[in-house]
Amino acid sequence: MLAVAYGAGLGLMMEPALRFLGAEDTIIVYARQYAFCVIVLGAVPTVLSNVLSNLVRSVGLSKEAGFGISLVLAIARWAVFNIPMIFLLNHLVGMYGIIWSPIVGDTLTVLVSIYAYRTQKPQLESRT
Repeated sequence: MLAVAYGAGLGLMMEPALRFLGAEDTIIVYARQYAFCVIVLGAVPTVLSNVLSNLVRSVGLSKEAGFGISLVLAIARWAVFNIPMIFLLNHLVGMYGIIWSPIVGDTLTVLVSIYAYRTQKPQLESRT
């Protein structure tokens, strides 16, 4: 919920926020495009990818989470999803692909996290 509020707030106040952070007239257009893609649209997938990859810890299985699902998803987030997406999307849509790659990578991580949690949930419930 906080990610949605943050993304919406920045979307509404983007111009003053970027000016405050130092964007000048020469780069404000590019800064606005980048901030819109990465922060406004990417806030929820980024937060969810971190939250869901650590969801196993919430049921008290921190040892298993540290060496199991969370570790695999943290590595997969960058090595399997984000880095290949940079090359693939850059090849397909140019520079905008580099902007969109973390969003696509985090969204794929969220989908894999949900799948992993659903498949592991019966085992986790039987252990608690």
